[in-house]
Amino acid sequence: MIQNADDRSMRQRFAPLILAGMAACGNAVAAPPSRPLPIVEVTTLESRSADLRTFINGRAALINVWASWCEACETELPALNRLADHLDPSTAVVIGIAAGEARHTVTEFLERHPLRYPQLVDEDFRVVDTLGMRRVPTTLVIDRHGWVVFSGGALDGRALSAFRRASGERPDAPIGRE
Repeated sequence: MIQNADDRSMRQRFAPLILAGMAACGNAVAAPPSRPLPIVEVTTLESRSADLRTFINGRAALINVWASWCEACETELPALNRLADHLDPSTAVVIGIAAGEARHTVTEFLERHPLRYPQLVDEDFRVVDTLGMRRVPTTLVIDRHGWVVFSGGALDGRALSAFRRASGERPDAPIGRE
């Protein structure tokens, strides 16, 4: 975690380099599967701080950790929008978390790339540090009991299958309401 203002300033200044290093780590699993989602503070686009778990609230969640400069992140945004559109919001949610970026940078990006699912900001790398993530994009799946049941890179079939299971659907079932 950040120790003082000088550490915070240094991390913010070097955020693109830190996240570039994260992106270079390949497909290694970012967080051990089947562990409780820890308490971690995130910021809303309205500058409110809250525990990430409050946004999940007993639902299965697919969490996409991204950055505005990441081409792979931008590529998967339309698929995440479609996924979010097909979910029953009482049982499942897609959540985006912009890592290492200022809220105003995220807001400007979202003006150019409208997303239809909740977006949070992890300006100080709290989520990244707490969950041991080392790249963007990162996909996490949280089950309805608050356990991290999948952690990987870009959105793929393995992530979708884990999300289906966490949502209580068959792993090969189409996601969302018909």
